Amino acid sequence: MKGKRYETEKISTSFKGKQYSKSGEFKIGNNQKEGNTSRTLADEYGVGKNTILRSADFSKVIDALPTDARDKVLTGDETIRTLDASTILKFDPPTQKKFLKEVGGGTPIKEAVKKVDPEQKRKENDERIRAQIEHERDPPE
Repeated sequence: MKGKRYETEKISTSFKGKQYSKSGEFKIGNNQKEGNTSRTLADEYGVGKNTILRSADFSKVIDALPTDARDKVLTGDETIRTLDASTILKFDPPTQKKFLKEVGGGTPIKEAVKKVDPEQKRKENDERIRAQIEHERDPPE
């Protein structure tokens, strides 16, 4: 998986020294140039940098899923949309727990995202109301 490889290479190239090194010797944290790892992998795979970053997001979501759900996604029985992957990663910790509980209980991933994400609920409700208003304005003849 491109995303898993990106995460591994990003971590292995970001270590710059120990915590108590003299300031001129090493630097702590991720001091590599922005997107260097993703660009390198993108060139190697013949895709764009953002494709590598989306693959990394997908990989993070897969790692967080319960075993049964992970197996379903990896075998192709269930899918995760790119939008859902980025939404799941943006959940706060309590919402993530609710999501994992839903998925662990057998709820499909797409439905679990809709159930626990207040933004998704709001969007669906707005869409339903918009459709209802349109229907009332232009009744079928």
